[in-house]
Order: sequence, then structure tokens, then C-alpha cells
Amino acid sequence: MASSRSNQLPNNNIQRIVTAPPERILPRAKLILEAESVQIPEDKLLGALQAVYANEDDNRAYYRALDTLIYKSRQSTPPSPLLRVV
Repeated sequence: MASSRSNQLPNNNIQRIVTAPPERILPRAKLILEAESVQIPEDKLLGALQAVYANEDDNRAYYRALDTLIYKSRQSTPPSPLLRVV
């Protein structure tokens, strides 16, 4: 009977995943915001992604920031008027 340890990687093979630069995340971020009907100028979006890159060491932080942008955009958007003034 083979040991289950033979299927495990030795600890010295653990590799660190490097945080992607904002320019690599930008196209995907634009697609996500478009799918959520959120419009943010590209320069502002890139600035937000650059701030994430400067302060976080985790690719998931980009998506948390996008979630926050989406949430805030929905909070600040006034409701559509139900009646039209003629």
C-alpha cells in the first residue's frame, strides 16, 4: 500500500504568486464594470487599480476594489423617475 505522502509536493516547491500589474487587470476590470452597467473613465479606473497594486499584495484585492466601486456607484445613482413631466 503506497503512502499518501508520495502524492504531496515537498515544502520547498511552494511558489509565490506575484501580484499582476494594474495594466494586466485593466481589460478584465473594464469588462466586469461594463457587465454591471457601471461607467468609470478609464484613467480613473486605472488609478484605482494602481492604488490597489501599491497597497495590496494579493490579486483578489483588485476584485474587492471592483466590488466596492460597483456598490458605491449603485448607492450614488439616483433612482430613475417613474413619471415624466410634460
